[in-house]
Amino acid sequence: MNKVFSKLNSNEFFGTSFHFGYVKGTAEEISKVLGPCEDSYDDKTCREWDRKVNGIVFTIYDYKEYKDISDSDVIEYHIGTKTDKETERVVNILKDCGLNAYIMKFF
Repeated sequence: MNKVFSKLNSNEFFGTSFHFGYVKGTAEEISKVLGPCEDSYDDKTCREWDRKVNGIVFTIYDYKEYKDISDSDVIEYHIGTKTDKETERVVNILKDCGLNAYIMKFF
């Protein structure tokens, strides 16, 4: 599926949060779909992609991995959106693009 993922400026993704959406894969795989990540190196993340697709603002980030991760290491990246419904839509779009995206709720 050929989707256009737009990069965001910092005020556009304000208000996103985690709604139990994940992408399991490598930074290389995600970058092939979304383009290069932004290196964040804050207290909780090292890599993140801040994007918009079909009007939905979302972030994908390596939450609390706290280790040297190469671009070819498989990890579970978190998906941040503004609502549960948007997470579902982003997960479906990412799956259509060939990424291993899913929602895991524990309740």
